[in-house]
Amino acid sequence: MFKRLKKDAPESGANSMDRVFGLYRFQVGEHEIIVINDGFIGVLLPFLAANAPEKDLLALMQKHGLGTEFARLPVGIVLIRTGDRLVLVDTGAGTSDFAADLFGDYIGGLLPTLELTGVAPEAITDVIFSHSHADHLGGTSADGQLAFPNAQHYLPQLEWDDLHREDIPQVAAPFYEFARNQLQPLVASEGQLAFYGDEDELAPGIRAIATLGHSAGHHALIIESGDEQLLLPFDVLGHPVLHLRHPGWFMSPGIPDVAVATRQRLLARAADEKIPILAHHFPFPGLGHVTRFGDAYRYLPTS
Repeated sequence: MFKRLKKDAPESGANSMDRVFGLYRFQVGEHEIIVINDGFIGVLLPFLAANAPEKDLLALMQKHGLGTEFARLPVGIVLIRTGDRLVLVDTGAGTSDFAADLFGDYIGGLLPTLELTGVAPEAITDVIFSHSHADHLGGTSADGQLAFPNAQHYLPQLEWDDLHREDIPQVAAPFYEFARNQLQPLVASEGQLAFYGDEDELAPGIRAIATLGHSAGHHALIIESGDEQLLLPFDVLGHPVLHLRHPGWFMSPGIPDVAVATRQRLLARAADEKIPILAHHFPFPGLGHVTRFGDAYRYLPTS
């Protein structure tokens, strides 16, 4: 599924600041948005477009000057400063052995980048998970200790239910176990884990939208202030070319029919209502607009 991105050799004198990959700030009304690049992961193309004819997939990638083996995708993390709250959206891949074995060496930029901005982990008031995949909650805890010890954490109820079902496929079991282990300190700390669903407001001006299919409980977020909006689609849109030019190409694993219907619905809303998007895996910082392009769509970066 993943291509491990490895450095040729360790950097001399390397420290945590060597993991700072990018930082971008902007405003949505009264909300300050800080996009942090947690690093880069490599995803093999057949997993990004499981139902795509191979020749069509390769032709599209070649046309856009992109790699034909795997896609190198940023992992964007959003920090929202709103009133007296610091809201972190997802916790990235983290630096565990599991994450390093899965993704390689170019991950784990969240904490050193927060340090660079002067934000201590203890200052984070809220953590919102879009879903429970390893590149979205891998930085939640380490060695049984919470990375953001004072924060209230929010997970989709459907995602929690899926993590604890009995019929988990064997191939997926290590990923489910990793997610449960990351969340265990929250379970042990009474009151720090809450569950949410469609249309719930998780903080002032931050509202959830059920976008099921990529996972059983995947949710997007809408950030609103005054007449300004920003849509965070997360893994509904995993690639800026594949999933816009061919919205019917689905990622694996997932629930294909549901994932495709969700993507079609979200793309149409973003394009027709002209809502800017901030896409987790698009070229950093992932800020732009979706427009209709024939019977498909295209992504126009605005930064």
